[in-house]
Amino acid sequence: ETPTFEAGKYYTLVAVGYARTAGTPRVKLQVYEDAIPDAGSNVAFRVVNLGTGLGSVNVGVTANSTDAIPGTPTFSNVAYLGSSAYVTRPAGNAWFRVQDGTAAEIVTGNGRQAPTGAAGDPLNNLTTIGGSGQAGSVVTAFVFPRSVAGSTAPSVTTPSLVFIVDKHPR
Repeated sequence: ETPTFEAGKYYTLVAVGYARTAGTPRVKLQVYEDAIPDAGSNVAFRVVNLGTGLGSVNVGVTANSTDAIPGTPTFSNVAYLGSSAYVTRPAGNAWFRVQDGTAAEIVTGNGRQAPTGAAGDPLNNLTTIGGSGQAGSVVTAFVFPRSVAGSTAPSVTTPSLVFIVDKHPR
């Protein structure tokens, strides 16, 4: 299938699936249209589930790594290859607490914390770097599966998150 792109829109392209001949789902190009919101004085986040074999995930966002995971997820039931809507929250620390269908937290360690970014310094011609601590930022959290044992991929033994800044504040 050939993707269609429209001028003036933003897109994210990722390769997902298994490259080995025996693996399913087979590797393919997945395209997401990025309808980047204006976060105003907050920060906007969304979750994209690229976790082959993980099923749907729930993601709660907390201010600290030790806070209780919210009973109502911030991002609920994000299916494999699904993308949530953007959700805004005040600028500050943001820990993404990813749970599988059994409510077990499947991403551990410091990789759960969204990057905080850095304030700009116009006097020194430094632009603000977007992140959870910078109002006006828009960030996507991608959920990835563990790597396949025996593959040439780096050894990642648990699911992980990768954060991408979709929009830096001005």
